[in-house]
Order: sequence, then C-alpha cells, then structure tokens
Amino acid sequence: MKNFKSFISDVLIEANIATKIKRDDLNLGDRVMTTGTEDNINIDYKSGKIIKIEDYGKILIEFDNPFDKKLHAGFNNVGKPGHCLYVSLKNIKSNDPGEFEKIIKRIKDEEKNRDKRLKENYKTGDVIVGIGKFEYDRGYGGYRNNNDLDIDGEVGLVFYEYGNAKEPKLYWVGFLNKFSDRLRSDNDNMPKNKAGFIVDKLHMRPIEKDEIDENLKKEIEKAKKETDSLGETYELNDIVVCDGKTNGIDFKNRIGIIREVINNQGRAWKRYTIQFLEMFNDGLYNVNNMMSDNIGYQLTQSMVRRATEEEIAKSKDLIDKAMEEIKSYNYDYKVGDYVINVDGQIGMIYQINGTKPRDNFRIESINCFYGKYNNNYTLNRSSISLIDGGEEIKRKLENKEILPFMASNTLLMLLNRSKIRVKLAFTNMSYFDITDNSSSISYIALDKFKRLEGKEYPYKSRFRQQMKIGKFFRVINDKLTDKEVETNINVFRSNYDIYITGLADKLKLVSGEDIRFWYNGNNYVKGGGSLNGSCMQDSNKGREMQMFVDNPDTIQMLTLMDDKTKKLLGRALVWRLVVPSGGTFMDYIYTRYDKDIELFKMYADQNGWFSYELKNVPKDGVICALNTDKKYSMGRDALDHFDSFSLYNGNLLSNSSIARDFKNPYLENKPKPEPNFKININDEVTYKKDRSAHDNKNGKILEIRDDDKIIILFNDGKKFAASAKYVYPKEKK
Repeated sequence: MKNFKSFISDVLIEANIATKIKRDDLNLGDRVMTTGTEDNINIDYKSGKIIKIEDYGKILIEFDNPFDKKLHAGFNNVGKPGHCLYVSLKNIKSNDPGEFEKIIKRIKDEEKNRDKRLKENYKTGDVIVGIGKFEYDRGYGGYRNNNDLDIDGEVGLVFYEYGNAKEPKLYWVGFLNKFSDRLRSDNDNMPKNKAGFIVDKLHMRPIEKDEIDENLKKEIEKAKKETDSLGETYELNDIVVCDGKTNGIDFKNRIGIIREVINNQGRAWKRYTIQFLEMFNDGLYNVNNMMSDNIGYQLTQSMVRRATEEEIAKSKDLIDKAMEEIKSYNYDYKVGDYVINVDGQIGMIYQINGTKPRDNFRIESINCFYGKYNNNYTLNRSSISLIDGGEEIKRKLENKEILPFMASNTLLMLLNRSKIRVKLAFTNMSYFDITDNSSSISYIALDKFKRLEGKEYPYKSRFRQQMKIGKFFRVINDKLTDKEVETNINVFRSNYDIYITGLADKLKLVSGEDIRFWYNGNNYVKGGGSLNGSCMQDSNKGREMQMFVDNPDTIQMLTLMDDKTKKLLGRALVWRLVVPSGGTFMDYIYTRYDKDIELFKMYADQNGWFSYELKNVPKDGVICALNTDKKYSMGRDALDHFDSFSLYNGNLLSNSSIARDFKNPYLENKPKPEPNFKININDEVTYKKDRSAHDNKNGKILEIRDDDKIIILFNDGKKFAASAKYVYPKEKK
C-alpha cells in the first residue's frame, strides 16, 4: 500500500521542484532537502547543508537537527557531531531553499487532509471522488501489475468494504466512467459497466454538493440503481424476481423462492440459493440436492428484487406447490422416522449424517427391493418424504394386507425422465410396468398377488391387469389437479416414444474396426462424465483393440450417438457368452451425461442381457470364448485391463476364475487341419510360415501330439511346436 510519502512526492512535483538533481548542480554550502531512506534511516523531507562533495559516491550533509542516533560528524569529524550523514544523490530532492517552506506547508496541509480521510467511513451507495494515483499492493493480495492507476478526480460509488484491512480500509468502488482497461467487475459482476477498482481511504473523499451539476446528478442516479439493489436483504422462503445474466443464463423476470442465504465474507451483501418455479435453462441445477429437480441457482443480491403482489398472484398455483415441497424438505427428521423415497419405496431412518440442510440419511427398507438396493441405502432430504403410521404399515406389509409400491426399472426411468414424482406410500396394487403402448400401465392387484405360486415373478404373472395412464398418475399422487394429470400424460407419452418405441434407433451395436474407432476420445462429445474420464480413450490405445477387431461375433459395443454432432455420447462393451450358454453380458457403461445410463440399462433389460447395472450377473461368473486360433496378450493386442473381465489362456475372458480350467469350445470342436503329407517320427522336414522366425528352417520330427502339434528339433538345436499345416517334407538336393 502506498504510504504518506507518496503524497509528498506529488506535492513536490506540483511545486515545480526538480526531483532529479545532477551532481554538477550542487556546491559546498548549498542547503538541500532530502527524502527516502539512507542506511535504514528515514530522511524524508529533512533540511541541511552540504559540507563535502566527492567526484563520485555519496554526499555528506550536515542536517539542521539531530533526528536519529545514527547520525555522526562525518569522516575526520568535518561536521557537527550527531548531525551528519552521507546521502545518495538520488535522495536529494531539492536545492532551492526558497521553496522549502512552501513544501513543508503543503505537507502539513496534506497531513491534516490525510487524518480527515482516515476518519471517514463509507457505506454502500456513497459517492466519492478519487485522489491521486493508487496502487493495490501485493501485500494485500496483489493486482495485475504494480503500475499506479490514476484515479484523481474520477467519481464513483462505494459498493462494499473490501477484505479485512485495518487501516487504511479498502473499498470496492464502481466508477461512473471506464477510464482504464485495468478497471473491471468483481466476481459477482459488479459494477455492470466493468469500471470497478479497489481503493483505500487515503485515495478517496466524499463528493461535495457544489461539485454535482445536472449531468453528473443524472449519471449518479443511474449508477445508484445498482447499489440500491444491495440495500434490501431477503430471508428463507421469500418470493423474489431475478434479473441479469450470468454464465450464459438469462434470469430476466424469473420468479423464484429463497432456499438458502449465503453470507459473502467481507462484503456488504449476500448471495442466495433460489428455487425457480420451473426449469427454463439447462444450466439450472439442484444445488447439491436441495431440490428434487434441476430448477435452482445461486445469485448475488444485485440480481434479486422482491416480487410484487401482482407477480405473486399470477404464479400462485406454482408457488403454492413449491412451498408445499419446501415445507416437506425442511422437516426435522429423526432416527426411527418412516419415509418414502422418489421411487415410492418405504424405509426407516436408522442413521443421520451431516447437518441440515446438507444432511443425508441411511435408510433400511421394510420391503424387498428385488435387487434394486441391498435393503439399505443412503438418500439426501430432497429424495425422501415423511409418512405417518410407519409401524402400522410394516405390520400390514408383513401380513400382506397392503402392497409396497414397486415398479420396473423401465417405468421408473420414464417417470424420472418425465419428472413425475411418486407420492404413493402403500396401496392394494403394485409391480407396475409399461405395456406395448403409451396409453396404459400394467400392474398386479393385492388379491391376485396373494395367489402367486412359489417363486412366480410378479412382472410376468398371468394375473396382471392394465389401467389407463391417467388413472395411474392419480394412484401414485392423489393431489394432482386435472391440468397436472394432462401435462403428465403428454410428457410421459413423448418420452415413451423417444425411449421405448425409438430406443433401437438411438442405440446401435457395432463391431470390428468400429469398436476401435469409437474407443478413440477424439470421437467423443467433449465435456465431463465417465466417458471423458475413461483411461482407454487415448489414440495410442488403438493397437490394443486388435482383439476386438478380430472377434466381431463375440465382442461388440453398444453405442449412443449425438444426433447433431454424430459424436459418441455413451458406450458399453457387449460380450457373447459360452457360460451361461447363449447369454450376453453388457459391461460397464460410460456416458457423457449420467441420465443416459438408464437407456443402456433399459436396452439390456429388454434384450435379456446380464449386467452389473441390472444386478442379475450369475454369482459363479460368466465366460466369453474367442472364435480364433490366435492367442492374445494384454497390453500388446488386447487391452492392458478390461472393465470386468480377465484374459485366460489367451482366448478366454471371464469375470471369475472358473475360466482357468475351461477349454475353449470353439477350438475344441474345430476340425484339425490335415497334414501336407504322411509324417513319421525322425522324418526330416522344412517349416514354412511367412514372417515366422523359423520360416524355411530344416529339422527332424521328435513327436506327433494329439492336439495337432508336431515337435520339431531344428538343425540349429532349437525345439518348436509347429502346426501340421506349416510342415513340409525336406526337399532333396
């Protein structure tokens, strides 16, 4: 931070006193004024006379007063004891005694103004005038460079006190004019004209009334609208209207509800987490699960104002619905409470972690989930709702007096895509699933469920019935209005057409060289997700894809493409199995967007595939056998690691050690090639195979094995197990 001496330097310049003295300008006996520091002694604006000048080096000055114990009498005591100091030429500021008094007077006046400025305290909206040149020193956190910014005479408005500086205090000031490219907006886009800068008390003063003419008054009033917006603060559940743009999202006239108040350290205003009444931009999000949908955002106070009564009245229905959800969200849960999650499943809280509203809940299911969860799971508060009568529900479930809400993965995916939340806790029907059209839903009634025999699968039961989709929505949420039911029907049907009817058009199976192509990260939709985080996307991995290329019938890839860019949105390897016989295994799913994982799961479910995502992989393991003579080596012509499988015997892949002693059925059943001639032990032969290290070598047959291998002892003493088709009788010379 510049200190007081900076102002004295300005005073000297204004007084037309030379600040650069040449040695030839000085004579013995001249009276001079000094500034700066010499040998760690502060000699700011001290006066004295020159008593010694050398052709080079420092100049000996005898000061008028002994102001420091380090002062002396000079070499050989040529001066007055305790008054002398050798001073560098650069620290001699003036040799004109006629101006000394004028300088001292200006210094004293500046000291008074300095003290006055230090006593000033500013608040948001105060109008100030800049003084001199200011440098935001790196000691306070730094700025883009060390050059002074000339703010002298510039008018600005105080936005907030900046940081924790003691004295002089720092303020973020928004100037009326962008007079330098070093001016900018802060992290919250204030001021909007990008003419802000950090200024301390010493370099600003309150503007005087007589300095404000009509034009300046209009400019100040216009700028004050921005700082006025910082004056009002908001509480939880206040209804507000937002304005402005940030991160490419336009919030103009969007109404929302305050969900969280965030104090900005060292600033005069707050930031707010706002839940909007609807999703109007893909950039909105759930703000760490504070909302059930992606309809939130954090905005600074300058972008928020209180909604008028007229604006609230226009959106009353949406506001009431949101407030009901918020009230449920803010409930103080405790261990032992029974809750329902977004999928309609019932459970009891047995552990609470974290603090409200960022807490999460360990929940134990009170009914079987058919593999969806391991009967306990963790959810955040936006994913659960309180239900009454938990113990009574548990008793009725055990006695089969009611059924828990159960739905197929496909139906749950469609409900999630359609943003339809299940509010049903228990009912006399369950095991809901889609049908072959978007107008109806299938289910099983309680009385029919009791008639199921043994391990009969409810989703394939002969007792299943159907209901209209609109009735289903009223079953899972009896508080829906007619308009909401109609909206849900239209959204559900649209998603049904996209993800059920058109699923085969969205996902494609590829094989051979196409697998190598779609593994390459250059062909991905860029961004985040597990797809762009894959360690196998580098182009130099291409050589390791040879095993995939050589086995198009046993190894495939399920792909999801972006319609516009034709780039990859998701992929999963698909293995055709020999154990279980005729089975198919879909490996881990890599996607740009998490929501697309459900498409892969649904495709696998519809085709009866095994997948860890569906939790249906056989416990004993699965095996994929390559239909080729070639044996592959990991890291050379096969990936250095696979998602789920390991490579056994060079041509078997499995997620279990059961493949260790398993024999490849393709190779076992493959007819053995006929030898090129009748062979016998000790026959002299020639081995012929292009690009082999033993090509055209001569040797003698030592052994003929049952696996079509012929052991040859070459003339150079090396043994080799050769395939019969490459062995020929030795040519006679």
